[in-house]
Amino acid sequence: MIRRRNYLSLSVHLLWSTKERYPLITSEIETRLYDYFAAVARRHRCDVLASGGTENHVHLLLVQPTTIRLCDLIRELKAGSSRLIQETLKPDTWFDWQDNYGAIAVCPSHRKHVVAYIQNQKQHHANGTTLELYEIDGEIYEPETDASSGGRSAEGA
Repeated sequence: MIRRRNYLSLSVHLLWSTKERYPLITSEIETRLYDYFAAVARRHRCDVLASGGTENHVHLLLVQPTTIRLCDLIRELKAGSSRLIQETLKPDTWFDWQDNYGAIAVCPSHRKHVVAYIQNQKQHHANGTTLELYEIDGEIYEPETDASSGGRSAEGA
């Protein structure tokens, strides 16, 4: 008898930032924060291929399973880690994530490159060698408007 089941092999590069990109991810909480992300992912049968970031944002590369919607997984990762930081890791300190996030599908042939990029986040940011595509966290920057143009952007004037 052949058993059938859904098959999904989708690598997803996730990125989200601290509220207002404040430098809230300190070296004292960083390891436990990434351990928490890995534990939540394992609980949902996600393989975490890489994790890394800086003091104001995190990156994860994981393999998305069929058992949980991506938005639900991200919500749990963000809400739970925020709670962990505020209640356990830094109990008397304010902490929050931005409401938005970035999620980029990664083809299998690019996994090694993305893993290296994520694992070397601090160096990329220090050296100015970040890749714009891999730093999109869902934050949308509106063009500045010129009051004399009736509220139109300077580009559209």
